[in-house]
Parts: sequence; structure tokens; C-alpha cells
Amino acid sequence: MVVVPIAVVVLCSGCPEPEAEPEAEPAADCSAQTPSDTSTLPERELVLGEVVDGTFTPWAEGEQVTAVYGFQGAPMITPWFQIPATTGDEDGACWHLTYEHLDAEGEVSEEHGAYSGGLVFTLVGEVMRTGPLFDITYADAGSTERLRVTVSTPEFVAIEELSITVN
Repeated sequence: MVVVPIAVVVLCSGCPEPEAEPEAEPAADCSAQTPSDTSTLPERELVLGEVVDGTFTPWAEGEQVTAVYGFQGAPMITPWFQIPATTGDEDGACWHLTYEHLDAEGEVSEEHGAYSGGLVFTLVGEVMRTGPLFDITYADAGSTERLRVTVSTPEFVAIEELSITVN
């Protein structure tokens, strides 16, 4: 996998602040917790969406997602990631997240690249949540983006793939 750090920015100065929600917090030492083979791990549900006024709204396949613009003028989408909590999930869990834009063949897009790193997930009611991740898409209005997100730990893997339309 090619990791292109300029394609997706986790923390970015000058980006709009989400309403009453913190930015995704990078975890200091999650990389060692990433399993090399997730094929035998139990799978959990992963949902991508947005948080507005403290309420998480999931994105559906083909969803129209509104781009936000920082002072630099680049269009960004700001996804949040949510996994139903299970026994043993602790507030502030350090889980590895891989976020990829896919091309028409289902391969990681060289244009957009990927983000891969540890993020802190917060226990919110009955779910574990992190976000927003500031994804500088440079997408034209009306373009379709195929996203694949994987959250992995030594105990589980959660994968979601969906297409959105950037407005």
C-alpha cells in the first residue's frame, strides 16, 4: 500500500472547526498493534458518517456529501467513524485506521492515496467513535469517490467500503 500523507490530513490548521466536537486524535503508539493478517479475526461493523450538533448520521451508498473549504480553498470531506461498542472496549482505545480512496479498478488511487495510522476512539453511549478526518479530495462537485476504511486491532477487524458523491 502506498501512503500519501498529503492526500488525507488528520489534523490540519486552518480547517473549519466541527461544531462542539474535537478533531480526530492521533494516537502515539498504535502502529505496533496492527495485525499483519486480519483474515482470522472476528469482524465488527464499521459505519462512516458525519456528526452535526453531536448527532452521528451514517452515510449510505451513493450519499451526497457536502465538501467544506478551509482558508486555503481546498475542498475536504470530514468523515467520522463509528463501531458498536462491545464488552472490553475502553474509552480512549487506540485502534489502527486505514482510509483509502479507490480507483475504478478497486485499487488504491494514486491521485488521492491513503491514510494509515492509529487513532483514539471515544466511547459515546453504545458506540466507539473517532473523527473528523480531514480528507482533502480536490474532487469536482458531483464527482463520485469510492472509499474503503479498515479499523484493525489484534482482537478484531472492521471494514466498510462505499461510494459517495461530493457536492
